[in-house]
Amino acid sequence: MNSLINFALLLLIPMSALAGGKKNPTASISFHLEGNPSDSAKFSREIKTSAGTGHYRIVPEISNRDILAYAPFPSKEDSTYGLIIKLNKQATRRLEIVSTSNLNKLLLSVINGQPHGVVHITQPIKDGTLVIWRGVTLEQIRSCDSVIPRIGEDRKEWKKRVRKRQKTNDIINKHTAN
Repeated sequence: MNSLINFALLLLIPMSALAGGKKNPTASISFHLEGNPSDSAKFSREIKTSAGTGHYRIVPEISNRDILAYAPFPSKEDSTYGLIIKLNKQATRRLEIVSTSNLNKLLLSVINGQPHGVVHITQPIKDGTLVIWRGVTLEQIRSCDSVIPRIGEDRKEWKKRVRKRQKTNDIINKHTAN
């Protein structure tokens, strides 16, 4: 009986407590390579994009941990934004290898779980820069600001800005809750 109670209590422990208090990022950016329709559902999934429906790998080639900084820009095609994304050295090298070995495939960009667009890999990507040309909202840019610095922004200044914004949001949330 005692072990049954312990098991029930274990189920009641919040998952965040099990994660060591780490919060999930408020924004995520990832890039997924085109897969093969014959791949198992464990490895790729079918996704509808502006380029049509295709199969893309579930595991991203590039994710938040690979991104050094980013810069938004207004899209020329509509009233949304695009992003220029600069990768760290390791991710730059990995992207060069992946793009060299996957010429003529597509690379899907995903922001906060939503597919945004595809880029056709026509040559090796050697400079560590990826671009999402359109479809990014102002809300998504604001969420990215909390997890990724802007290109040219000092990392310490960026961290100060994020802390200041979080304090402001906490104060606003406290007052609106009352």
